[in-house]
Amino acid sequence: MVTLSQSGEIMTVLQEVNEILFRSWDPIGIQDIAPSDEYLDIAAEIVELFNEQADAHLIAQILTAKRTQEMKLRADNSADAKIAEHLAALLGAKKIR
Repeated sequence: MVTLSQSGEIMTVLQEVNEILFRSWDPIGIQDIAPSDEYLDIAAEIVELFNEQADAHLIAQILTAKRTQEMKLRADNSADAKIAEHLAALLGAKKIR
């Protein structure tokens, strides 16, 4: 379970993860036209999986699957791995586990 003590803190972490996904990952290029919470469901999935001991490698796999299977785009493993490392560092620093 998430060890953050307040639900407000959890929402802050979710918003931070969503912001990274929206501003830095955004494989479908919707920053200029979509609401900023476009990737909030993916953010929640990543936070939950990280809480269950996922690491950057698994997060990268999730991002690649979202990109290729759900969005029907070409894989970009290096971009997904870079974002996954960033997210894992953020979540580790926030002591999500």
